[in-house]
Amino acid sequence: MTVAGGTHAPAVETHRRWGFGRIVAAVIAFALGGMLLAFVAYGVITTPNAVPGRSPLTAFDAEAVGHLEQEACIHSGYTPA
Repeated sequence: MTVAGGTHAPAVETHRRWGFGRIVAAVIAFALGGMLLAFVAYGVITTPNAVPGRSPLTAFDAEAVGHLEQEACIHSGYTPA
């Protein structure tokens, strides 16, 4: 229908389809997001206890870190020469 000399294109419904590229991008984004979440969770879980009142780089409890290192050596099978 034309109104006062103006024209317009008929309404065309466009349906976006999930092409191969979009599926690959979604899978990669999902995998990277999961890896990022896993790295953050690992960092939070494995951070040793901190001594209150110290700066972040010196706040770790030396005794707790020493015990953690000893456990790691025992479980790795390392024996000092």
